[in-house]
Amino acid sequence: MNRKIIPVIAAVTFASASLAMGQVYTCSVLYPLTVPTGFEMSASANAFEFDAAAGGVAGHVINLVTGYGDAVLWSGPTGTALVLNPGGFTPTNAVAVDDGQVVGGGDGHALLWSNPSATPTDLNPNGFISSVAGAIGDGQEVGSGNIAVAGFPPTGPEHALLWYGTAASAVDLGTGPSGFASAVAVGVDGSQQVGYGGGNATGGSEHALLWSGTAVSVVDLNPSGFWGSTANGVADGQQVGSGQKTLGSTTDALLWYGSASSYIDLNPNGFVNSQAHGIGDGYQVGWGVNTLTSSSDALVWSGSADSCIDLGTLLPPGEFLFSTADSVDPSGNIYGLAEEPGGNLYAVEWSPVPEPATTSLLVIAGTVVLMQRRRG
Repeated sequence: MNRKIIPVIAAVTFASASLAMGQVYTCSVLYPLTVPTGFEMSASANAFEFDAAAGGVAGHVINLVTGYGDAVLWSGPTGTALVLNPGGFTPTNAVAVDDGQVVGGGDGHALLWSNPSATPTDLNPNGFISSVAGAIGDGQEVGSGNIAVAGFPPTGPEHALLWYGTAASAVDLGTGPSGFASAVAVGVDGSQQVGYGGGNATGGSEHALLWSGTAVSVVDLNPSGFWGSTANGVADGQQVGSGQKTLGSTTDALLWYGSASSYIDLNPNGFVNSQAHGIGDGYQVGWGVNTLTSSSDALVWSGSADSCIDLGTLLPPGEFLFSTADSVDPSGNIYGLAEEPGGNLYAVEWSPVPEPATTSLLVIAGTVVLMQRRRG
């Protein structure tokens, strides 16, 4: 597949503010996700995740010779793609990155690349016929695996899993609360894990779940009045995800504080199908569909629906059709992806602009330092 690579766009400054939040952001299109010779981009944009700490994007590309997917890590400043060492596994897929470490799966086994150029660590635990890792953070990896059950081919329920870097360290987080048949963990912050699960007890829907390192610690986060929900991210005692009020309805981005009753509906006016993916520094990030423009735009919240800022409006006008925000760093910088009409993906950063009072203090501080240097 031929892909048109357009020049990396310089940082473009626009203003966007929320009355509740009072925050203004600038937008920088960092680099394109270029494709190595002999590969083509996967059709699934959901495979990509941009991590703030690592400054890289994890995903996969299709090998034109084998037809299989290969795990890849993109990094700046030009979007160089590093095809990860397969370690004897085919196909492979990278789904999350944190501090230079990458997790995903290959040939039915969860994999961890501690060094992207090195052979991955096989995380598949004893007693499981298959597994996949879906998130990494603070020295932990989470995902899911299928317990082996006698028969041919062997089958079994899906269990949420937690690792500490090796297959032997695996903690079986189980299938969820009583009456649940399966569970998957997709987010971690070092002390808590989040995901979703379901079964007879849920009437066929998925419920957002929260763990604190053990199967018995599981909490059903599905809010009263919602048919189903999923939790995608966790940090500092908060969890984010989305929920549906009825079967087949649009989704609302959700925020929790450790219990189902603590939920806050983040869906802003004028948006549908909103979802929250990442959380950090007091902010929640994700995306939603603007009902006026029908565009899917990256969004950021600070704990309420009316605090929402549409980050998609800060992208160069007419250049991109879709954007999503994935993570937040300790300085409040937001990282995500944007897709142009031709299908090319770009890494994007939205940076908060200091409030005028803060800026004035910085100027005063700098003036004092300068005066002191002159006197010296």
